[in-house]
Amino acid sequence: MSSSVNNLPLMAKITGVFALILTILLIMSGVSYKGMQSIKLGSDETYEDYLISIVDLATAEAALRDLFILQKAHIIAPDDNAMEQAEAGIQEASEKLTAALESYKLKLDPGKETTAFNALLDKLDDLLALNAKIINLSSSNQDDVASELSRTGFRSQFDALAKDAAILQKANVDGAEDQDQKNEATYSNATTVMATITISAIVLLGLFWCFSGPRWRDRSVA
Repeated sequence: MSSSVNNLPLMAKITGVFALILTILLIMSGVSYKGMQSIKLGSDETYEDYLISIVDLATAEAALRDLFILQKAHIIAPDDNAMEQAEAGIQEASEKLTAALESYKLKLDPGKETTAFNALLDKLDDLLALNAKIINLSSSNQDDVASELSRTGFRSQFDALAKDAAILQKANVDGAEDQDQKNEATYSNATTVMATITISAIVLLGLFWCFSGPRWRDRSVA
C-alpha cells in the first residue's frame, strides 16, 4: 500500500491531501451546523416556555384583580340583577384564573419553582374559599359583615398572594433574559466556528490553486 502511494505522481499526492483536508472541514462544518440547530431549537423552546409562563402569570394576576373588584361590586350591588351580574363576572374570572394557572403548571421547573407554586396554590385556595364566604354574606344582605371581611381578611391575603406571584414572575423574567443571553452566546460561538471553517476552506482552495500551478505540474511530471 505504501509503495503504491509512493509511486503516485506528486500532483496526485497533493490533490489527495487537499481533498482529505477539505473533506474533514466539510464534515466539521456539517457537525457544527447540526449541533447549532439542535442547541438553537432547545434554547428557543426554553425561552418560549419562559414567555408563556410570564403571560400565564400576568393573566392569572389580572383575573384575580377582576375577582376582587367584582366582589366589591357584589357587596354594594343595589339589586338582585346587579348581584347576578357580579356573580357571573366572578365565575368568569375564576375560570380564567384556573386556566392560566393550569397552563403555567405545565411549564414548571422542578425544585424551588414547583415548591413556590404549590405554596401559592394553597394560599389561593384559602383566598377563594374566603371569597365564597364573602359572597354568601353579601347575598344574605349582610353587607356590613361582608365588607369588613373583604377589607380586613381578603385584602391582606390578596396582597400576600400578589407578592408571591410577583416573585414567581420576576424569576421567569430573569430566566427569560438569562436564556436570551445564552442564546446570543450560542449563536456567536456557532458563527465563529462556521466562519473559521469557511476561511480555512478558502485558504485551502487557494493553496491548492497555487500548488496546482504549472511549476508544480511540471515537477510532478518530472
